[in-house]
Amino acid sequence: MPARPRCTAKIAAHNKRDTRCHNVSSMYKGAVVAAFLCVGSFAQEQTPAVYPVGNGRTPPVLTARKEPTYSEEARLAKLQGAVRVSLMIGEDGKPRDVRVVKPLGLGLDEAAVAAVSDWQFTPGMKDGKPAVVQATIDVNFRLMMDARYWYVSGARFTVPEGAERPRLVKAPQAETEAISEPATVRVAFDIDPQGVPVNIRIAPSSDPKLNQEVTDLIGGWRFEPASNNGAAIEALAEFDLVHKSGK
Repeated sequence: MPARPRCTAKIAAHNKRDTRCHNVSSMYKGAVVAAFLCVGSFAQEQTPAVYPVGNGRTPPVLTARKEPTYSEEARLAKLQGAVRVSLMIGEDGKPRDVRVVKPLGLGLDEAAVAAVSDWQFTPGMKDGKPAVVQATIDVNFRLMMDARYWYVSGARFTVPEGAERPRLVKAPQAETEAISEPATVRVAFDIDPQGVPVNIRIAPSSDPKLNQEVTDLIGGWRFEPASNNGAAIEALAEFDLVHKSGK
């Protein structure tokens, strides 16, 4: 199962009067979309002034990148989607303060931050001088979707503060019958101290006829349970699942 298929990488520089897309030549197998704002030099404790790109202000240019990797959990769950990160690109072209603003889950948030933190840019310019730039970047993780299987588009866990979240270790999935329309299901469940999903319940569903199929699917998954101070504890999980149509 290909985890990181080849696709186009683009960096978009946004301006109210001018929107341009700069193609980036790269061996990277994911996709990236970035929005940039130039900011003036500032002391750490001050709030920087933010300016749109244009009128003498130019965006950074990506010159080197590290390819993010799929976590084993994400592979098992067939998780795909985008992680959005915010960051500052310094006058030396190095990223800093890389933070997740739109998570995906199952280790892909950490993979996106680790990769983007190692990227290198030619710095943005303001009035002919290198400038600090605020950027928002979407790092896309894509799989080759197969109409015989369910895929995950988001995974969230709720655990006590300071506790370790559960880790997916087993996600068996049998082939399913083709469906005529794409389907989406949100499923919530508890993960008991043995790592078994219990109290499985379906929230929004595009087709109630598929609810039992998703319940059976999640019931077969197994986790390394959440833990707090070395002791296994129960945790709440919520997953969004999607199914491609067989058309």
